[in-house]
Amino acid sequence: MTYTTNIDKFYCCLNTAEQTAFVLCAANAGPVTYFVLKTLFDAVWLLAIEGSSSIRSQTFVANWGLTLGSFPPDDPDAIEVYFLEPSIWDDVNAYFDAEGTSCDGPCRVRTFPE
Repeated sequence: MTYTTNIDKFYCCLNTAEQTAFVLCAANAGPVTYFVLKTLFDAVWLLAIEGSSSIRSQTFVANWGLTLGSFPPDDPDAIEVYFLEPSIWDDVNAYFDAEGTSCDGPCRVRTFPE
């Protein structure tokens, strides 16, 4: 299968924090809602990386279709969330459904497969 995100080519090469963030976001993506609680997302980064992880988490947010907002919208008691871009996260979920989230083989980028 071809994935528009090319996740099959790089997921197993990621550091633990990024893999965990992918799993967390994918678990919260669809079919009805596409968002992850900001506090939960931030907690994953703090637990997965020693020290400050702000640059890496900001890079993840910028590159993978996460948009900061609130839910429910226009509610004074709303909670901060990252909205997830369905076209990206449906593709990631399709990969996880087919391949799972653990990596049995080596990083494909490093082994230069044909």
